[in-house]
Amino acid sequence: MAWYRTGTVGVTANSTNVVGTGTAWIENVRAGDGLQGPDGRMYEITKVSSDTALSITPDYQGGTESGRAYWIVPVLGYTKRLADRAAELIDIYAGIEPSDVLLKSKNLSDLSNKTEARQSLELGRLAVLTEGSSVEDKAAARSILALGTAAGSDVTTSATDQTIGRMLKFNDFGLGGYLNVPAGNVLTHDLPTGNFYCAGNTGLPAGVGTYGFLDVKRFNTNYRQLTYRPWDTTSAWANAFSNGSWTGWKQTYNESSVVFTENVNGRSWRYPDGLQICETPFNTYPATSTTTSSGSFPQSFLAGQRATVSACVVPTSNYDPTWTAWGGGTSWSFRTERNLPGNVFSIFAIGRYK
Repeated sequence: MAWYRTGTVGVTANSTNVVGTGTAWIENVRAGDGLQGPDGRMYEITKVSSDTALSITPDYQGGTESGRAYWIVPVLGYTKRLADRAAELIDIYAGIEPSDVLLKSKNLSDLSNKTEARQSLELGRLAVLTEGSSVEDKAAARSILALGTAAGSDVTTSATDQTIGRMLKFNDFGLGGYLNVPAGNVLTHDLPTGNFYCAGNTGLPAGVGTYGFLDVKRFNTNYRQLTYRPWDTTSAWANAFSNGSWTGWKQTYNESSVVFTENVNGRSWRYPDGLQICETPFNTYPATSTTTSSGSFPQSFLAGQRATVSACVVPTSNYDPTWTAWGGGTSWSFRTERNLPGNVFSIFAIGRYK
């Protein structure tokens, strides 16, 4: 390390005090270094009080002077910068847990490899210290390390921890998977919003399996919605809780919940709520108007209830015939009021199958 000789000194005969002018001794001098004074003698520096004040031993043996040249000599080839850095690191890391990381904020800009810096941090607790040991700018520190705002957040303490501001872990509230519904009636559990799995629970839609997936939407304890899907079907049932009561399970419509049937008697569509629609194939009307055409529906309607039956007639002449259609249960009937042999017709019926 080079000798330090910036500025001038003032000395007093028989005194240990040395006063500097234009000097920076705090950063460049330490106790144990040598001072060659204006009298040409070498003195040991015992204390560096400030950038412009230090103490020596023995007492200054020359005469009182000011504005004189001097030299600071590093003794025994002492590497001051290395020693200062080691002392600073000892102060910083004293008492730190293995998962903690303490960084000097003024040195954060020296990190050239942000990925390597994050790996070295192992994402433990990140404490950013300033000169006064107070946090100066956490956002700037995160930006330098290429960390988002979540770097300073706590994680949830359980799979149903609803504390605002905490980061979710995998499968919290069933995200990325499912949480098991507690045993018993699903309608008595005030579950948080999330994805759940039922395993033999009660309180589910009647007539369906008790093993399946339960999606919960919760505003508060008075307003909740449940959607249940048995594991062996794509059909779904919904139930809502509002101010103390459930609306009851209702099957939701989708492509798989409408049962389509086609056979020699035509086509039918059955809906979960009991509605049925039937269509017969086209038929050719017989030669005389006194004859009534009859047939069977592709699926039966509810016994004892008549279906609403209509017909689509394609006349062979340039005017429409007058016709009548009726039916229920398993069969339908149709006739026209004109003698128009060759008319083509199709039967449509709407009613209930349950």
